[in-house]
Amino acid sequence: MKTETANQVAKERRTPMPAMSARASKPESAPSVPQVVKRGTCATLNNKGGELAYEVGVDSGGDVQLRVVDNSGSGSFSDEWVGFRDIQAAFDRAPKSEPVSAYMLHPLFRGKSSNCCYFCAAVLKSEGLLRPSEKRKKRFDRVDPAEWLASIRKAGEGRTAKVAGDTASKKPATKKTGAAKPKKSKKSAKS
Repeated sequence: MKTETANQVAKERRTPMPAMSARASKPESAPSVPQVVKRGTCATLNNKGGELAYEVGVDSGGDVQLRVVDNSGSGSFSDEWVGFRDIQAAFDRAPKSEPVSAYMLHPLFRGKSSNCCYFCAAVLKSEGLLRPSEKRKKRFDRVDPAEWLASIRKAGEGRTAKVAGDTASKKPATKKTGAAKPKKSKKSAKS
């Protein structure tokens, strides 16, 4: 009887396998990895001297995405892309005339560091999409994103056209090589 029970358990464990193979086919229909169109740095919201590095990208569907790629402080972060539409939807839970909090972005980062929503808000503030609220402390007033979105999408169109289908040219676009090349050339000039 014990072997029958073990066999039943083994069969139950095997039944989720088709669901896993269905999930494996999902990435094919998922949006492409965003093309980085802008890189920047900004201060964290706590004003303790920490600095974040971030990227803004546009995916193949024209959707704008954001992500934090580095933190000079000790706080953990997720470097996954977050859609700007999702950010707007999270803030739209509050009336347009009311200030929003960084914590309203928390549902976008479930299972990630609790810092992520605050870091995302710091990026939005740096990009001019949020400004400190005059009504309440630690809250922000939203700024109309139309001009910003248009400029990011325009930058994305130019870059996407140059690298369409070329994976080799996409790699340098995400690599931070600007400062490293001059240093190498100076060393070779001294020799």
